Amino acid sequence: MKLHDNIYYLRTEKKLSQGELAALLDVSRQSVSKWETGTSVPELEKLIRMKDIFGVTLEALVGTQETAVPARPAPSAPATAVIREILPIRKILGALCFCLAFTAFFAGGAMPSAWADAAVYASMGLVCFLIKKRVPLYAAWIVFVGACGKLWLEKGVRISDIFDTARYHSTLRNTVSWLLLALYVLLLAASVYGFWGVDTSRSHKLVGRLLLMDSAFLVLLAASGIGLSVYFARRIAALTGDGDMTWQVYTEVQSLFRLSSAIGFVLYALAMAAIAVLAVLITLFARSLWRRRREEHDEAM
Repeated sequence: MKLHDNIYYLRTEKKLSQGELAALLDVSRQSVSKWETGTSVPELEKLIRMKDIFGVTLEALVGTQETAVPARPAPSAPATAVIREILPIRKILGALCFCLAFTAFFAGGAMPSAWADAAVYASMGLVCFLIKKRVPLYAAWIVFVGACGKLWLEKGVRISDIFDTARYHSTLRNTVSWLLLALYVLLLAASVYGFWGVDTSRSHKLVGRLLLMDSAFLVLLAASGIGLSVYFARRIAALTGDGDMTWQVYTEVQSLFRLSSAIGFVLYALAMAAIAVLAVLITLFARSLWRRRREEHDEAM
């Protein structure tokens, strides 16, 4: 059999769509389609990855070895499969998320909570359209950050409340804070597990640089948070220092509180995301080091 017939048969035997095989090989679906029609030939690197995916030898894949691969049947894909290839379920869900974002934005008016809901739906729509792998994981992070934002802006509840028991005596508030912390740790574990299989042996130095950049970004966020806290505290103290609380002063103070809360949550969300990225990068870096040490040990043996 010829190469393009083998690719088609082995792909269908593994029950992979052209889009799924393309995602595994980091190519477009059109490239896989051209390979299967014989219009173009994949590179050697892609052939090596394909033979690992299909579980065959390279000779059997290219057709130089006698195999029991039957002749390629006439293409008769059902209409549902064609539709699924062109418009995957994740894109349908992404379009639905954009519709929900549009509805939340215009139905909520000038309410910040409505804008937050619209941002969550729009972010999930972008993830569904732009990302092919680990979509549920990214969606879970977006929902979690959106829930944290609503609790912060509407109820003033945040994860850090568990460390300030002298100020907050509410059992319900502490319970919600602990629940948020548990969900955050669970998402961190899911992120590490989701990226555990990523091979970074060839990009070890890049992972190290990203690790340093993410650490520096966390330090910058911490410094920005401290600086902004001092700035807003001084502004509010300057406005209320003489004790005369006029309506104009009260309005300005409330505006400063709302602005500081919004900026604080943005920094808070960025810090949570940066910590999650840091955990994943540390795992990949440690795993890459372990793989390299094991390869060096095997070569020495």
